[in-house]
Amino acid sequence: MDNQKDFKQFNFVGKNVIVMTGTTHYWMGKCVHEDIFHYYLTHSCWIAFVGRHNEVMNSGKMCRDTECEPHPDDMVWAVPRQGTTIGIWNFPLWRTVNPKGNKS
Repeated sequence: MDNQKDFKQFNFVGKNVIVMTGTTHYWMGKCVHEDIFHYYLTHSCWIAFVGRHNEVMNSGKMCRDTECEPHPDDMVWAVPRQGTTIGIWNFPLWRTVNPKGNKS
């Protein structure tokens, strides 16, 4: 099997994704385009602190400690690919603020 060929055939366009970075923590949104440098997200939010990673990734819900900052729906954010990990988000996108300490 040619793993490089299989990887090139997969893309995230049209899917809800969560992107983990080493510097800005997490981004979540709908991927509308990708190139070799960036993922482009709409209906996105910046997540300063996700909370209990396992709990959030399994439930799709914010926990008490989650810090989420949604962006306007029509704003397109370019999230750099270098140094990131991306995954399909199989839950509704987060569109509300959840300041640290509030339970959603």
